[in-house]
Amino acid sequence: MSHINTVILDSERLPLAVQAIERQLTFQTTLDLEGRNGLHSALEDVSRSVEQLRRRANQVDAFAKSRIAQNLDGLDDKIVTLYGRIDTVWVDSEISTIAAETRALNAEMEQEAPNREEIVREVNQLKKHINTLCRDHRLLKKDRKVVGLARATIKRAEAVLTNKILGNTFNQLNLLALQARPLDDVYADEEIDEQVSELFPLANLFYKNNLKEAMRGFNQLSDFEKARFRSHLKQIGASSLEPADDCQKTAKALIALAYELSDSCSEEGEIYLSDAALDQFCTEADQA
Repeated sequence: MSHINTVILDSERLPLAVQAIERQLTFQTTLDLEGRNGLHSALEDVSRSVEQLRRRANQVDAFAKSRIAQNLDGLDDKIVTLYGRIDTVWVDSEISTIAAETRALNAEMEQEAPNREEIVREVNQLKKHINTLCRDHRLLKKDRKVVGLARATIKRAEAVLTNKILGNTFNQLNLLALQARPLDDVYADEEIDEQVSELFPLANLFYKNNLKEAMRGFNQLSDFEKARFRSHLKQIGASSLEPADDCQKTAKALIALAYELSDSCSEEGEIYLSDAALDQFCTEADQA
């Protein structure tokens, strides 16, 4: 086969290679890090081959050069688009994994006798996913919210372990295992600010008994946020766990949740406000 025919055939094979990657991605609704890197590597191989082929095309006649250009037309744009699609599927998969692991960790901590080894394992697994995801990607607001909730759950888990099990040799090893995998702070402040900025105004809506708008906002909270809210509601001593049944206590529970997520508290050092403190808080919020 002549050099010209070989170059033309290669220019016909490369679009087919891109189509194969595209088909693979079409049927792949989830993607782990290994799968994402594998698809990236395949695209990089195609991209290098395209550049090499263009250089080889300079050595053929005008007719062959035209055929090659026609075969490769639009291929660069397809490759760029596929890179974006691969990363989108991978990020969505990681976010789903982080959300599921957050629920599992929270459920384990709610047990009467939590399995401490399991808590350590789940915390480190969450940290691994969060660090991998946030290190190289600028997340959408909805995804940063999921990661922010995961960070808050990790803090709560580490506080539980530190407060309740320190002093036991086995448990000290658990704590060392936790410290061995630090949690990156990438976007952490943004995640917390976004969550808190939603919860404080929502608390104020319940305080003012603006139920229609308040319930619309409450229904947009994640399942995890609602679960933590109801946990705070129980702590306050509410007779009902429905937010509309006692707006005063609901406002207090939402403020407590905001304090929990931001790892802060009121000026009095509490996360649960008294009636007078709640009145002052909401009055100052209206004046701000």
